[in-house]
Amino acid sequence: MLRDDLAETGAEDFVPLPAPHFTSVPAVLGAVYVVEGSRLGGAVLKRSLPRGAPARFLGAAPSPGSWRKLLAILEERVCEPEHVSNAIASARSVFRLFELAGLDVLRQE
Repeated sequence: MLRDDLAETGAEDFVPLPAPHFTSVPAVLGAVYVVEGSRLGGAVLKRSLPRGAPARFLGAAPSPGSWRKLLAILEERVCEPEHVSNAIASARSVFRLFELAGLDVLRQE
């Protein structure tokens, strides 16, 4: 959906950022937390787009109850201090990728 939206705007020739490398289940869950949270935020962002703007990605509805399920998994699997540290570090790295992608777009404008 994101690639289709980018193609429609003429921005399909972007250079992808390096994919993060996750070394543990808590690290993966930290990344999933950020991505799933951004999907929830996508509904808010979609409302601020001009009418007719491509918004397949931002408008993709999450599975019913997916956020609650994720929080339950986090409670179960990210409970040791080391797990929490790994999840937080991973979440920060994903947020940083979002930031770098946004800065790259701003430099191109």
